[in-house]
Amino acid sequence: MMKHTSGAANIVQRLNHRIEQAKVLGFEIRTEWLDGMESTWCELGGTKILFLDLSKSAVEQLDQVEQAIAWSQQQTTERTSVPSSRAA
Repeated sequence: MMKHTSGAANIVQRLNHRIEQAKVLGFEIRTEWLDGMESTWCELGGTKILFLDLSKSAVEQLDQVEQAIAWSQQQTTERTSVPSSRAA
């Protein structure tokens, strides 16, 4: 018998997975009740901190984590890319 996963449970699983990915990328995760205020991430003293707003839905939190991961991956790509040059 197959076990079906509800949409909400799937979102929470995805959120938890992405939070773990963010931690691997060096983010410290802080959960705060921000009451819908703009929540984001910042870098303090070389530590990337991601603030998750507990007043938001799991879908909104997932979106926030994914944005932070995308930013981190873009920064890594920009730091490691070397411009190509042609020999004259």
